[in-house]
Amino acid sequence: MNDGAVAYSNVELVRSDKVWRFVERCWALYQEATTTDRRSGGPGIRGVIAVGLRAKGSNRAIVAQDKELTAIIEDLVAGRIDKQKALADARKVRRVFDIIPQLQANFAFSRAYEAEQAGSAAGFPGPNLYLDTAVFARDVPDWIIAGQPIAWTPKKASLATSFIAIRGIENVSDEVAHATLRSGQQLLELLCFNAEPH
Repeated sequence: MNDGAVAYSNVELVRSDKVWRFVERCWALYQEATTTDRRSGGPGIRGVIAVGLRAKGSNRAIVAQDKELTAIIEDLVAGRIDKQKALADARKVRRVFDIIPQLQANFAFSRAYEAEQAGSAAGFPGPNLYLDTAVFARDVPDWIIAGQPIAWTPKKASLATSFIAIRGIENVSDEVAHATLRSGQQLLELLCFNAEPH
């Protein structure tokens, strides 16, 4: 990604406080990044917070690559192979790069990325921070100041959701915030239902 950053958080099944902390921190980060960008002559940034299922990542390929290279180096140092053999063996090791297990099969990332890339043409002009309305147990709470929900149906229908552009978040107690957001179990049920073919 050019000029992009990704943050993610796993939501615990029985709680919604991690959702609230994540949204709250993303809003603070968005405000600071937009202020900084504008100070240096930029227009501000566009950010998207989305929810989605994620397959558990694996770093097996990275670990396997490291083990193979370590074995070659150890053989060279121990004198079991010469420099030419070490180079030849190293060339045969499958190269693995740019693998971030947390972003592999991560449909929250896919949803956020697709929405951000769709941009103004899909109703996501910048600079704005867009929040997936799936996080809310009911309607958008009155302490989140936002525009009307934007229904989004990309080509990949399984990513469809609606977003709001956050304009402000008023100070509320954690208890009030938690009561308005879905728990991990509720999100899981919603996302699994939406993922099923109809």
